[in-house]
Formats: sequence, C-alpha cells, structure tokens
Amino acid sequence: MRPLLVDTDIGTDVDDLMVLAMLARTPELEPMLVTTVYGDVSLRRDIADAACRTLGLSLPLAAGLSTPLSGGEVFWAGHEGEGIIEIGERSIRLDAGGDGNAVEAIIEASHRWQGRLEILAIAPLTNIASVLLEDPSAAGRIRSLHVMGGDFTGALEGPEHNFACDPRAAQIVTAAHIPIVLCGFDSTSRIMFRESERDRIAGSGPSGRLVADQMTRFWDFIDEWAPPEHRGGNMPHDPLALLTMLEPDLFELEAVRVEVSDDGATRVTPDPASSTRIVSDFDPDTAAERILARLAP
Repeated sequence: MRPLLVDTDIGTDVDDLMVLAMLARTPELEPMLVTTVYGDVSLRRDIADAACRTLGLSLPLAAGLSTPLSGGEVFWAGHEGEGIIEIGERSIRLDAGGDGNAVEAIIEASHRWQGRLEILAIAPLTNIASVLLEDPSAAGRIRSLHVMGGDFTGALEGPEHNFACDPRAAQIVTAAHIPIVLCGFDSTSRIMFRESERDRIAGSGPSGRLVADQMTRFWDFIDEWAPPEHRGGNMPHDPLALLTMLEPDLFELEAVRVEVSDDGATRVTPDPASSTRIVSDFDPDTAAERILARLAP
C-alpha cells in the first residue's frame, strides 16, 4: 500500500477534479486524506466531499488555511461548486479564514505513515509550508512530495499561479529536505484536452459525465479572457503531476536547486546532490493517453 495525501484547491480549474477521478481508478495508490487550501477552504472541502461521493471515493477531508503566508488577495473565479453541489450550499466565505485542521491532519498522517506517506500538492503550498513551520521534523517523515507548480523554462510571461498565490510558502517548501518532484507549467502546458477528449471522458459513466460537465464550465470561464489558442480546452496540469507519481519512467527528471522570488518566479540551478527534481522532458502524446486511460478506461 502506498498511502497518499492530496492537498488541493479544488473548485476553480477542473484539473483538481480530474485527479480525484483518476485516483478512483488507481489501485497503485491508496488515498488516505484530502486537504483543501486557499480561499474558502470550507467550500472547497464540501466540493471535494460531493465529488468523492460521485466518484466512489470514501475518505476523510480537512479544511486548511485560507490566507496565504505571503498575504495578498485571494483569486476567486466565482463558479466554484456549480454543477457539483447545490447552489444553496455554496456560501462563499473568503473573509472567514480556514480552521487550519488540515495542518494538524497532515502532521498526524506523517506520524501514522512515517517514511511511507506520499503527498500530492496541486495548489498553493500554504498548508505544506505551515506543516514544516509548525513541525520541521515532518520533512523527515514524508517519503515524497509531488508538486504542480512553478515554471522552469519561461513558458509564462509571469510567475506560475500556484507559486504566485503564495511565494513565501513555495520558498519554504522548495528549501525543505524532502524528496520533491516539481511538475511545472512549462511541462503541463504541452498537453491540451479538447472536445474529443471531453467526449471520451463523458462516455465513461457518471464520474466521467461529472468531469466532462466541469470541463465545459471551466472552458466557458476561461474563454472570457484566455488567449485564442487556449479557448475551448484545458491543460491537465494536476493530472500530469499525479502521473509523475504513478508512472515515473515516462519522465526525465533533473536534480536542481530552486530559488523562488518574492513574486513566485523561479530560477533553477543544476545540482546532482539535490533532493529536488523538476520534470525536464516527456512525451506529451503518451502522457495524455495514460491520463485519459485512467479517466475513461
């Protein structure tokens, strides 16, 4: 058994939901806990709970920290939860603050599965950084940390979203002595799912219909502001990070030291002795098919 903890900001981009849908069909990993972070973490927890019930996943959930360690305004799209939970249940509380229970839950999980716990962090790194601040020894109890975050080749004009939302947290986590794999936007942007992939997913049953519905809703949202080449589709950012855990042989990894600026931009320096690795290359077509095979077998 490979115990897994997923730290997520589910509700805005559809890719977090895709990860949960993949895990429902992934016997290699055993999800033990889902924690939510950034913004209305209680609403995110409710979204994750409703999604897990549709997907056939039964596992505990904990709301974490709503406010980034770096401060700053939280980005909130406004459609979070639509199509997953009833509108009447969507009570957005951006100023209420998180209860922080997720931080305690992650620390407890690191003790329970000492040396075996794997973490998939597909959100701003506020919860994970707070764990390391509260209990620095937790770093030694985590087997691996796989992160969707950063941009290591300048694919974006500015910093990547997850790191930009909480640069201080990204600095803390990337400096920790944990075996880390960083799957950056420069890698995840090499895959785009469009109508053919959505229709294939929709045909795979109730869970597929839920994912396909959320893909369409997210496309409608980004079509209002995204560049033309990104409209009518989405990049499976978080599923690719999960795939680095499931099928590491698909990826070329480079050991590096990572520097995160105060705005979330990254600079890497090759360092063979480093425990932090970034995805440097992979075959996008193969990776896309492996993701789809788990979403729509």
